[in-house]
Amino acid sequence: MLNKRKFKGGLLTFCTDAVMLNHKYLYVKSAICRRKEAAQVEEVLEKVLRSGMELLVGIGRYALPVLAFLIVLRCLFSLLRNRPRPVTLGILVNGANGDEFPLNHWETSIGRNKTCDIFLAYNTISRFHAVLSRRKEGWTVFDTYSKTGVYVNGKAIERKSPVYDGDSIMMGNVVLFLRAPDSPPPAGWREAAQVAAQPQQIPQPVEMPVEEDASAEEPVFVPPAEVAAPVYEDIRSNRMPVLMAESTGEVYELSGGSCLIGRSPEADFTLPVQTVSARHARLSQYEDGWVIEDLGSKAGTVVNGKAIDGPQTLFDGDRINLGGVTLRFYEDYTG
Repeated sequence: MLNKRKFKGGLLTFCTDAVMLNHKYLYVKSAICRRKEAAQVEEVLEKVLRSGMELLVGIGRYALPVLAFLIVLRCLFSLLRNRPRPVTLGILVNGANGDEFPLNHWETSIGRNKTCDIFLAYNTISRFHAVLSRRKEGWTVFDTYSKTGVYVNGKAIERKSPVYDGDSIMMGNVVLFLRAPDSPPPAGWREAAQVAAQPQQIPQPVEMPVEEDASAEEPVFVPPAEVAAPVYEDIRSNRMPVLMAESTGEVYELSGGSCLIGRSPEADFTLPVQTVSARHARLSQYEDGWVIEDLGSKAGTVVNGKAIDGPQTLFDGDRINLGGVTLRFYEDYTG
């Protein structure tokens, strides 16, 4: 009996173990299959991604330059088609010939220098005569230390003055009228400009009364006295560029195209001051005007309160300080 029981128990245990082993085998086999399938799927996905990236790179290599060219071309067409037009804030009318100067900037320089926004080729105009500025409250004209000054509606201004639509601005013997872009020129502007620009009135010939002579059978007509025509003298005649010492009033005429300033007696303009170097600075004349240059002096050269470290262009009325000595540069000095 005991042997049968042991046999049955051992047989049952063997069958159970065999079934469990079979289950484990099937589980491991299925896991291995799943891993192989996953590896195959990953390999396929990797190949697809690699092919897609190569395709995108190939397309981008040719498409991106074409796209960039199209963008640049579109920008150029837009720029040429919709070019910004300058906004005209006002108009200056020359009373002498009716020329109109549009005011397209918030600040407009006026002068005889070709770099000015409004170039006036008149001898009575300084190189940098005035600046017309647009502010919140309206237009303002500034006199930039001109020689002949600036007049608004016939009145000389000190430094600046407001200007309104229809006002006249006189510089030298040139009269300019300010008007809005959409307003007509002021009435009588040409006559007013001619009167303002004339230095004096032309006297008209006067007919003298004819005196009757009793002995003469016919009256004798006495022609009117000839009136000499007025001489319009250029207000810049007999003018010359000079340097003037503010302390002594000494004037040196700049007529040679070059001027050496220093303490040395050999200098063109001698300043007998210890703080001035023997060869302190030099003025040279160019097409655009006079230029000052420091010659390595100890005290340096200061123009309008600022020390210069190279050639500096001078303008009418500039102040030059050399070792404590102040000089004034005048482009047009009458003496």
